[in-house]
Amino acid sequence: MRRVIPACLVILVLVGGGTASGLEMPSGLSLSNQVEYSWSNRNEDPILEEWLDARYASGAFSGGIQLSAFQPPDPTESNDPSSFNVTHRYLEAYSDNGTVRAGHYYALFGQGMTLNAYEQRDIRVDTNLEGLHIRGDRGPLSVTLLSGTTVGGKMENETRPRTDRLQGGDVEFGWWQTGITLGASAVELQWRDRPTRDLRGGRMAIFRGTLDAQGEYAEIQRPGRNGKGLYLSANLGIGPLQLSGEYKDYDSFWLRASDGNTTYNLPPSVIRDHTYTLLNRHPHLLDADDETGFQVEGTLAMFENSTLTAYAAQTRNQEDERESNHFDEMFGELFLDLGSAVGFEDVDVVSMFDYQKAHVPGVSGDPFRTLWTSIAEFRLVYDDTHSFKVQTEYQHSELEVEGKFNTLFALLEWSRSPDITVNLVGETSDRSKVQRAAVGEDDLAVSALYGKISLHLSEHHDFSVLAGRRLAGFVCVGGICRFEPEFEGVEIKLFSRF
Repeated sequence: MRRVIPACLVILVLVGGGTASGLEMPSGLSLSNQVEYSWSNRNEDPILEEWLDARYASGAFSGGIQLSAFQPPDPTESNDPSSFNVTHRYLEAYSDNGTVRAGHYYALFGQGMTLNAYEQRDIRVDTNLEGLHIRGDRGPLSVTLLSGTTVGGKMENETRPRTDRLQGGDVEFGWWQTGITLGASAVELQWRDRPTRDLRGGRMAIFRGTLDAQGEYAEIQRPGRNGKGLYLSANLGIGPLQLSGEYKDYDSFWLRASDGNTTYNLPPSVIRDHTYTLLNRHPHLLDADDETGFQVEGTLAMFENSTLTAYAAQTRNQEDERESNHFDEMFGELFLDLGSAVGFEDVDVVSMFDYQKAHVPGVSGDPFRTLWTSIAEFRLVYDDTHSFKVQTEYQHSELEVEGKFNTLFALLEWSRSPDITVNLVGETSDRSKVQRAAVGEDDLAVSALYGKISLHLSEHHDFSVLAGRRLAGFVCVGGICRFEPEFEGVEIKLFSRF
């Protein structure tokens, strides 16, 4: 088994090299391959993961297949043995008026309130459906009908059972003359030998001038307890000021398969997605079974493309006496474009401050953690090819059972577009008196340092290698997070397409 993936990789690299030197793939055939390899000093058994996608199109028809392999799976996700499986296959016919697809597929209704079957490899989520998917478009009207079996387990599992059936439909009408769009959807999830779960929803969007407003409401009926979900959003531009706001109210609203973990709806998290490391160190995880809240943001455009942003968010449980989903955040950012002032093509200075207060489950005493984070970033585009970035993040953390401690994160980056980017990343954290007393040591500073090189080898290959030590943290997309434990070793990634 360990020879299968490297063999596939060698073939793909050779094909890509041949393509770069003048040879071409057969007409209609396209391939993409993603490989991730890691070797840890603590766990000497390397982990190799790969996704190979092949697609062939001819006229109005296309077909595809995906091979996935995990040798072995990441132990933080699955304890299954190594696997090499056909994880996706499909046939599709399409025309100007729609598509018909048989096999594996993904689907999204509206904002994902009633259905969101999707793949996100960064957080190891794959909730595909297998069956029939039909979409038709005629003028302002769009109709989707589907029926398929759900998939259980995790992406890395050797076998993923399909014990449930999901079917549904969605209709959307764009009333273009008025800027109004209306939509409705229905989903039925049938557990084997169990009563169905029915989810029904409607939505409306208004686009007029600088106003963009949307709303969606859905109800779920299931044994034991019914649920509901409401999502509202609005964006409004007033001269140099851009305002936005979102509101959520989710009560017993997950649409789960019979394995109890896989979900087939994903309502908006109404939590800001941060790209900075320390702001993702203690994220809030979306809980559509018991969550209500809002977020608001204002951005003011100032002189020379500079902006000032202010943001606030709050999430609570449905009942005030419960605190498991308590989350508060305030965020401010000042972005200054100084390029014209200093004579370079582009010079950006960014300064940010963030405050968070969140409930930490399973701790005694005061269960709330407060975080104060400040971030400074300097970006210089020297010319059409070279650019530099310096970034620092400082975070102060307070939690009764941990005490008070500080973390400093720094990043240096040099890029020569489009061929190479080099990063040097360092982090250090002291330890509070409470933490030191717990283990009887005076010096418990935790430090990490790693370097990363990203190469654009050709139009067909992108390669990166990371070496060193990286502290534990989360990777989050849309309120769904994957925890990555502390890592020390080498991590290699290669993405190829041709």
